[in-house]
Amino acid sequence: RGFLGSPARKVWAEIWPEIGPRIRQVLDDGVATWDEGLLLFPTRSGFVEETFHSFSYSPVHGDDGAVHGMLCVVTEETARVLSARRLASLSALSSASPVMAGPDQTAKAALLALAENRRDLPFGMLYLIEPDSGFATLAASFGHTSAEARVRIGSAGSLWPLAEVMAAGEAMLVNAPSAGSTAWPASPWKEPIEQALVVPLIHPGAGAAAFGFLIAGISPHLAFDAEYRRYVLLAATQIAGSVAGARALADAQRQAEALAELDRAKTAFFSNVSHELRTPLTLILGPLRVLLEQGGNARSARCGLELIERNAERLLKLVNMLLDFSRIEAGRLEARFIPTALGQLTRELAGVFRSSIEQAGLRFDVQCDDLPGSVDVDADLWEKIVLNLLANALKFTFTGSIGLSLHAAGDAAVLQVTDTGGGIATEHLASIFDRFHRIEGIRARTHEGAGMGLALVAELVKLHHGRIDVASELGQGSTFTVTVPIRQATALPSTGAAVTCNSQRASLKPAPEPAAVNADHVSRAEPPAPTEAAAADATTHHRTHSRQAARILVADDNADMRDHLTHLLVAHWNVSTAADGAEALRLMQAQRFDLVLTDVMMPVQDGFSLLAAMRRDPALAEVPVIMLSARAGEEARIEGLARGADEYLVKPFSSRELIARIDAQLSRAEASALRAQLRVELERRLSTVFENAPVGVALLLGAAHQFEYSNREHSRMFGDRPLLGIPFREALPELVPQGFLELLDKAFVHGSPFIGRSIRTVLHNAAGAPLERYFDVAYQPMQAADGQVTGTAIVAFDVTDLNE
Repeated sequence: RGFLGSPARKVWAEIWPEIGPRIRQVLDDGVATWDEGLLLFPTRSGFVEETFHSFSYSPVHGDDGAVHGMLCVVTEETARVLSARRLASLSALSSASPVMAGPDQTAKAALLALAENRRDLPFGMLYLIEPDSGFATLAASFGHTSAEARVRIGSAGSLWPLAEVMAAGEAMLVNAPSAGSTAWPASPWKEPIEQALVVPLIHPGAGAAAFGFLIAGISPHLAFDAEYRRYVLLAATQIAGSVAGARALADAQRQAEALAELDRAKTAFFSNVSHELRTPLTLILGPLRVLLEQGGNARSARCGLELIERNAERLLKLVNMLLDFSRIEAGRLEARFIPTALGQLTRELAGVFRSSIEQAGLRFDVQCDDLPGSVDVDADLWEKIVLNLLANALKFTFTGSIGLSLHAAGDAAVLQVTDTGGGIATEHLASIFDRFHRIEGIRARTHEGAGMGLALVAELVKLHHGRIDVASELGQGSTFTVTVPIRQATALPSTGAAVTCNSQRASLKPAPEPAAVNADHVSRAEPPAPTEAAAADATTHHRTHSRQAARILVADDNADMRDHLTHLLVAHWNVSTAADGAEALRLMQAQRFDLVLTDVMMPVQDGFSLLAAMRRDPALAEVPVIMLSARAGEEARIEGLARGADEYLVKPFSSRELIARIDAQLSRAEASALRAQLRVELERRLSTVFENAPVGVALLLGAAHQFEYSNREHSRMFGDRPLLGIPFREALPELVPQGFLELLDKAFVHGSPFIGRSIRTVLHNAAGAPLERYFDVAYQPMQAADGQVTGTAIVAFDVTDLNE
């Protein structure tokens, strides 16, 4: 309409720069041409639209053959091109979402794939909702340089209606604000971007609430029709699936890691508790068997019974601690809060440890104020808190002091236990109250413990509605602070007077509390590792009667175990003791020992580290090592033997078996030393033979290795055979497979003497019966004046008896 008869330049003004040259070419040259899927931007439907057309230009010839016009056939292919473009974009999006990389990387990869189709999506932003925060975080974006990194969902002044979209669970079209707004993305074209679609990201098929949003810009050159909307929604669905899959995988990985951590904790627990159970069981069963064997020795019986009593109490403490944990887990351990004179109670509990701390050479500072009024606590649980913290301080403190203080701070009672021990590394502070967590390699009075003491303290403090904190510096010491409210909402009704501590609580007899037993046990640990001079003067228990003067070194961090082993072995050998592997190594470097009996789990340096250090030292490499361990099973035994141990005994062990194994190892070591001495003597004898009369059987150099002569008086291994002038292979065929000929060739080639040790040989007697013999054979090359090897002298020594 209205264009009929009008110039083409006017009718197609918007696209004339593209089609005009083509039309001119057809009219001028008379040559047809065409365009397929040509991108054009005509103004139609009220805006400059992105379209795609295929053109066919054909000249129209007159009767005279000249070009009088042109026929142009136009086919619009906008729908086909847009559909193919969007399908390719979705395909790229599907293959560019690395679920294995995690949710954040998956989101960035998805947006990067969408950014390749900027004609349909001039900008894009992907926000993921922060759990339980009311905010969404920008995970990735393109085409918008000033996108907000974090937006509040439902904010009144927000540009994006995230709360409405989340509530509706459907996409919402958003119009651009007034011109000039910096919050709205700039357009890459002359025409501004006026719309964006906000799409909620919902896990496909889950029907759950949105976990994020895709904000997609709408091109100003395309009509936002149903196909356009479907494309954006499909892109959002793919992104939601990829991100949700990545989140599910990450959750599964976290769950697997949590299960693995739980499994590691379980393994550590069973390993530690196995050690804790087997050591006292050894110290109960061992002395008990000795008592049954010895009978009437009253002094020995009393010492043995005291040892049994201490370790039975240790087992009781461990069992009670395990029961406490199980009751806490089941919610059956309830605190009975009673108004208590907490200052007096805490001072009396400190008295349980005073003698142990002072015997260890430490200063014990106690400052427990009488708090104004009473404090609601469970006295039994408070006792476990105080005594476990003091036991922990004593275990890791060797010099300086331990402090215990109690004071009021507002409406709370504050208990502090300080020490000047080795301190705790920063990386362990976060897990110091975790169950079964133990810090390996730290110096302690004893390596024992199942990693439950501090964990139990933390649980008991929670039952008091309080908290426990730790401040520590490596090498300087630690401070544990327990804060509990003075008044508990669940306290029992007051009787008008605060409960006071029974003065008998500080006594360990006749029924010692488990934590008090821990004080006695820790106090029996070795004092600080001795200096070099002190190591040389270490106490040595001498045998009373023996058929051997062997020296045994016992390394174990448990004082009761060292005493028990010394008591068993001192009647047979000379016995020295060490509290850990480092001290044992210093003792071995200062004096000679014939055998080392070591525990596996020890502080400072464990048994395996000690064994490795010994095997690296030429002076200690041959010393037999018997390892004692609470780790049972064939796998543990194989590991111990594979690391170089000569024997591996599992606790509890038989005293007779231990003595028999030590005796066998000493006998084996003695035989090995004897063999070494004989080897030295044989080598000396061989050297003497060659220096004075280097003849035994002499051979001349030649291809057949023929014998030139034989001195049969020095060749008992050859019997009465005629050897003169006979090739070696024929004269002594039984020696050829045993390697004699190869050794002979080496002597000729290298021109230097050498010795072949314990060569197995099968000879035959006069009756033809085989005789298995072992020989040390020495080869001495014979050289002419010009240095050329002309023959080899062989001397053989029968060492069959020595090898047997």
